Amino acid sequence: MPGPAKPGSSLPLAVSPDKKRLYAGLRNEPYSVVTFAIDARTGKLKPVGPGPLADSMAYIATDRRGKFLFSASYGGNKIAVNPIGPDGVAQSVQQVMPTQPNAHCIVPDSSNRYVLHTSLGGDLVYQEKFDAKTGKLTPNDPASVSVKAKAGPRHLVFSPNGKFVYLINELDASIYVFPWDARTGTLKKEVQVATSLPKGLMASRGRRTFISRRMANSSTPPNAPPARWRHSASIRRREC
Repeated sequence: MPGPAKPGSSLPLAVSPDKKRLYAGLRNEPYSVVTFAIDARTGKLKPVGPGPLADSMAYIATDRRGKFLFSASYGGNKIAVNPIGPDGVAQSVQQVMPTQPNAHCIVPDSSNRYVLHTSLGGDLVYQEKFDAKTGKLTPNDPASVSVKAKAGPRHLVFSPNGKFVYLINELDASIYVFPWDARTGTLKKEVQVATSLPKGLMASRGRRTFISRRMANSSTPPNAPPARWRHSASIRRREC
């Protein structure tokens, strides 16, 4: 990994929408994000170049066109936006927005007009409008949605059909299922709060919602048929 010689902590990763580039955020000073070209035939990575980050970032993601890089800083309590140059390298930070404690995830919707991001310490999901031409984020109305106190919003994901948002909370191991209003870019009132033992990441492929523990080596996929508003909370445990 090109960059600082001193080892850092875990690297947040993001893949460009065209699958041609991988972005790796370095969590040691000076904070940067390294762009790699992906060889589509072999899968090998070739360093392209580093770009600056506003802080140590727990999460990074590109917008849906691959023109801007979003990042969320857990320790810095902020999110940020970098333009991405024609060569795929992140340019200077153009916007920083303070958040409640422990920003943890930032994700654009499929229309590229809205962005959601979480505050684990503030028990909030922020709702932003996104200008895909300028890369600027502005608060939506309402600007945020609260979950139960001490739930600890960590990661979220949109369902493949774009009708739901799944939120995993780290501290109480709950999963919130929100209907998504694509017209306004806002979350409707949750239709389910499921309880599960895992804490950590989640990724949706449409038929099931996969969750991995942060503090233990296991993952569990609860059934989650996308066509239904009520989702099964039954969990099959798989040790890693």
